[in-house]
Amino acid sequence: MISDTDRFDSRLPLQDVTLIANSNGIIDPGTEINHDIEDDGAVASSSKELTGSNNSSPVPYLDPSLQKELAAIMDDSFADDDGVATIFSPDTDENLQIEPVESGLITNMEQDEDESVDDSVKDKNYETESSESNSGDEPRTSAQSVNKKRKRNLNDRQMHTRRDSSVSNSEVNENESRIKKRGQKGETRHIRSMRKTMRNSGREYITKKGKVIPARRCRDLQQCRLKCKERIDDGVRKIIFTEYWSMQSFDRRTAYIASLVSTRPKESTRSKKPGQMIKVCKHCFLSTFDESNKFLTNVLKKKESAHSGITQEDGRGKGTPHNKIPDEVLNLVKEHVSSLPSYESHYCRKQTENKFLSSYYTLTRIYQEYKEWIPDSMTPVSRTIYEKVFHSMKIKIKNPKKDSCAKCDKINMQIKNMSDIDMKQTLQNDLNNHQSDAEYAYDSKRIDIQKASHDKTQSVLTFDLQQCLPTPDIQTSVVFYKRQLWTFNLTLHRCEDKQVFCYMWDETMAGRGANQIASCIHKYLHDNLDPEKKSLTLYSDTCAGQNKNSFLPIMFMLFMKGTSSLECVDHKFLEPGHTHMECDTDHSIIEKKKKKYEAAIEHPRDWMQLVRMCGKTHPFKVIEMHREDFFEFSALLKTYFINKKTNDAGDQVIWRNIKWLRYSSNEFGIVQYKNSLNQEEAFKRIDFKRKSKTGFSKIKPPLSYKGPVPINPKKKENLLELLPYINKNFHLFYQNIMTKDDIPNTIPSSDEDSE
Repeated sequence: MISDTDRFDSRLPLQDVTLIANSNGIIDPGTEINHDIEDDGAVASSSKELTGSNNSSPVPYLDPSLQKELAAIMDDSFADDDGVATIFSPDTDENLQIEPVESGLITNMEQDEDESVDDSVKDKNYETESSESNSGDEPRTSAQSVNKKRKRNLNDRQMHTRRDSSVSNSEVNENESRIKKRGQKGETRHIRSMRKTMRNSGREYITKKGKVIPARRCRDLQQCRLKCKERIDDGVRKIIFTEYWSMQSFDRRTAYIASLVSTRPKESTRSKKPGQMIKVCKHCFLSTFDESNKFLTNVLKKKESAHSGITQEDGRGKGTPHNKIPDEVLNLVKEHVSSLPSYESHYCRKQTENKFLSSYYTLTRIYQEYKEWIPDSMTPVSRTIYEKVFHSMKIKIKNPKKDSCAKCDKINMQIKNMSDIDMKQTLQNDLNNHQSDAEYAYDSKRIDIQKASHDKTQSVLTFDLQQCLPTPDIQTSVVFYKRQLWTFNLTLHRCEDKQVFCYMWDETMAGRGANQIASCIHKYLHDNLDPEKKSLTLYSDTCAGQNKNSFLPIMFMLFMKGTSSLECVDHKFLEPGHTHMECDTDHSIIEKKKKKYEAAIEHPRDWMQLVRMCGKTHPFKVIEMHREDFFEFSALLKTYFINKKTNDAGDQVIWRNIKWLRYSSNEFGIVQYKNSLNQEEAFKRIDFKRKSKTGFSKIKPPLSYKGPVPINPKKKENLLELLPYINKNFHLFYQNIMTKDDIPNTIPSSDEDSE
């Protein structure tokens, strides 16, 4: 226990900091100063002594931008008690000692009850301390009058003193309404955290009861026996004060103060090594940090109670809340979320660890299923708690494909929030250029379709991969928690006669990458292209994983090498975000038909039958893809062709900027390209042929698959669990599906994901 007769020997560390005062009184790097502090009231009567430990921490150089703020902080001063100290001069080697004068304890600091004292239930040594009258010579203004005045001017003070602060009460007010919308009532955890941060930063804040607590200030020193006011430069104390409160942590402040003070039986004062510490009185020590005697006393009690001398962590806020949700209840929520069929992203598995649910899931539906799934003996958690656990598990619901352009939405929001007129005009110009490019692409497609309608030698195709079709698609709620087999549909729309071709297969047959897209188009060219056609123009979105890559050029060049009719193929790409095409309209027709379709979809061929029923004037033609229809065109890049990074002029080829690709029958192996759809812009050339290879007429791409494609074991397990709800005729199909452990569960994605 620390008595009033104990000797407080404290030190202000300034090791490795050099400060020199210039003619304007500004403190600059210059000299090394060390501090030692002592309570003068206990020199004659104490049987113990508090001496500074050898621990010290360097105080970094104060940024000049803080000088104005420090000047404002130092405008007001507090009058406190006198004390004594022995000061070791940084400029001389002699030990200057001054006899102690009347002692005093700083005990009437106006503080909030939750501000400076660790009253944690874990702090067994905590004792409350009654306020004492001020022993200083100058009278203090009462806390009540100060608070009233501060409350009247609170808004002005907040705008002035927290203009550059990263944490402010205004931020609390801005966030309060946002957080309350999530279902929380009253004072939120975020507001309490903001208040705690401001309190531990020494800034002005308002307590829960509305009391205004003024900002901490490096208080002026009074005259003392050790002449601390004369020996310790105010600039040094300001730096210590600023760096001390920049810790923004009660635990760090406690540990820091504890490292500067210790207790031991009183001995005669001895000289310390110059340049290490400056011993000062308790009043100087507490005034420098603007801490109270109560805080220092509790720090010493905590330090004495610890055998290692290291203060224990602050226990406030660490207790178990009375309304804490039991772990077993939260574990049930996690178990339910884990039971949902989640998948990895098809295009960005390497960039994210997030799992995704299909777009037909909603949080409302999931929560309703949870309330039905939980045992009757247990009460379900609230929707807010469920969503909090859901998001903490890094699971997201995949956004469905939308017609809205993400780039347009982003720029419009930036324009709305931008105050700078010049920057707003720049953003508006970017938006106008983007929309102009999108409209130009649509006009180009419209013109090409008109030409093909009047010229039988020309043809225009639009193609796109439909969102994955889940199989089996049954109505029972059990399927909500099961992974399903994906059926794929690549739709080609021939614009001159509005004929639709749907190339369909399931994931046990092939994947849905660039080789598979190229194989479907190759099959169309081989089976359905009119021999009279000499020019073919294709339009698609800019999905690099399916359409804009080096595999499609190889397929087109090989096909044109073996045919005598087709002379030119143009592949044009629409502007990202503005890629609605005729084939997308065909997909919406399929989706509408599904809503009215009464027959069960238990097998991939059931989807094919549904698609055949679409289209009134031009029924959709469905082509079932087989394993022998899929070719590995990418394999030829390792043998006969090469994907060059530069064009014939030596310029770098950036595939994502390409808007137009052209292949000619009289220039085998040459890919022409443009970065715009402008007819007047000249084409650039890339030679894909390897110079060392010959016999290109005999090139034949290898098959992509030699056998069935395996799926993930968990997916097959889920499919087998659905067999009781499926016709027996299809059981063997699902039972014979092959599996492989390293097959990822990928989420059905829209084509916009990789644009």
